[in-house]
Amino acid sequence: MTPIFTRFTALLMLVMLVACSGAPISGTRSSDTAFYDYQSAVRWNEFQTAWTFLDPAVRDEQPFSDELRERLKLVQVAGYEVKGSDTSQPGEIFQSVEIRWIDKRDMTEQVITDHQRWRWDEAGKHWWLVSGLPAFDKP
Repeated sequence: MTPIFTRFTALLMLVMLVACSGAPISGTRSSDTAFYDYQSAVRWNEFQTAWTFLDPAVRDEQPFSDELRERLKLVQVAGYEVKGSDTSQPGEIFQSVEIRWIDKRDMTEQVITDHQRWRWDEAGKHWWLVSGLPAFDKP
């Protein structure tokens, strides 16, 4: 390769990296970005990270206790699929999410529907989950 081609390729890759960084231009956190990050945390069993998406008032009511941590260690998420969403209320988004999970105690697969309510915090430019973490309970 010629040095000019190599420099051009490096410059092009740098431009693409910046363009694809996913950072919202306006300084706000888009719902797509917030929901994807939350979904990733749940999908990969990063429940303490998922807990940080909860509305601060909800976190005060539902602390990430040792008991909760131990209970969530028995959960292995196997699937996370958004089944529907409602954006008709300004500043709120409601989602129905099907979560497939394995109970590590007996290796049985369970399916729950997590009804999520998200609210937009205009001052903080952030989406907060108001409905809490999924309830990984057997039927």
